[in-house]
Amino acid sequence: RESEGYSKISNKTLFVDPQNISKWNKLYDDRFSFEFDNNTKQTKVTVTSSGGWEILYVPINVTSGKTYKVSVDYINNTGSYQGVGFQILNKVDNLDNLSNSANTVYLSNTKSTDFQTITNTFTATQSTMYIAFNFGMLQDNSTYTYTFRNILIQEQ
Repeated sequence: RESEGYSKISNKTLFVDPQNISKWNKLYDDRFSFEFDNNTKQTKVTVTSSGGWEILYVPINVTSGKTYKVSVDYINNTGSYQGVGFQILNKVDNLDNLSNSANTVYLSNTKSTDFQTITNTFTATQSTMYIAFNFGMLQDNSTYTYTFRNILIQEQ
């Protein structure tokens, strides 16, 4: 699977092409647009929030009981009244997913021009968990843009 662009940590396959978020799974696919820069490995995500829960997510294979740290650099290009949930989930539902969350932290709601790093540390409760960006927490009928890079996962 390494030849298919998988990232590996401790010989565990984590996820496909982690830097290109446009390849992640989506709830409400039609509300997202993406620009991936192959040179900088940055993905610009534009989402129009329109009721429901716009979520980007990717499964990761982990070892239950082990602790992991996921970090990502991001720019909030537009600002928002509430932050986007950066979640580690045991399943993905069309809701806020707080009941499915091993841990949830929030991207800053402040517009910025510089990258910030956010970290989410969790202990795996099963062998497949999900990294998710939950945009459904944003104000409905509005468009927001975020830029992401350097998505990393480390076993602690």
